[in-house]
Amino acid sequence: MNNIISALIMFISHHKVAVGKDQKKLWHGQIKCLVNNTHLLKTPGVSVKAAAKAVELGIKGSLHDYKWEQIKGPNRKILHLEHNLPVSQISRMLEELEDVTEESVGDIMDLATTAWLIKEEDELLTVHGFRTNRPMNAYQVCGIELL
Repeated sequence: MNNIISALIMFISHHKVAVGKDQKKLWHGQIKCLVNNTHLLKTPGVSVKAAAKAVELGIKGSLHDYKWEQIKGPNRKILHLEHNLPVSQISRMLEELEDVTEESVGDIMDLATTAWLIKEEDELLTVHGFRTNRPMNAYQVCGIELL
């Protein structure tokens, strides 16, 4: 994770001094890509309903051990790996940092987590207006309980 934080510090620094829309867009894309893929290095959370649905579907083992690419076929229409905070929100938080340090970037990246939900739970987040800007208590507001 230290290499990712170092790369993010470099990308954020370039984003802050970028001249013109195209340069800003380039560095924003790099930041967003790293944030989006950080979930590959972390164990995802699992909602109570997703865990029960995985058992019902005959998915072997715990969803904690699965990454998005490992759930295939019709099960992708039932289960969803959701970023707990949207990638765009975390990227914005990083880009708006005034003091760009390993600690400040690391603190924000600690929020870059995911959780397996059933599609209905994911839809609840949208219904409550939490698609692109999500408060820390969004899961609680939507009645989503993580194991």
